[in-house]
Amino acid sequence: MNYLNVDELFENYPEINNDFKWKDSDITEFFECKLVNGKMDKGVLLISRKSFEDLIEFRRQVEKKD
Repeated sequence: MNYLNVDELFENYPEINNDFKWKDSDITEFFECKLVNGKMDKGVLLISRKSFEDLIEFRRQVEKKD
């Protein structure tokens, strides 16, 4: 499974900051609430790329309905 840390998520998916206005704390909350798959490795939060992309896609679908 491919994992990214929070900084890498913001680098690879600029829309999460620019369009969605997500912050580091939001990513942590998504993990704690099990909205994304991930793990802690030596104190660093790592998020599954696939689950994060699924969350972004869900967010876009919700936005379209509004």
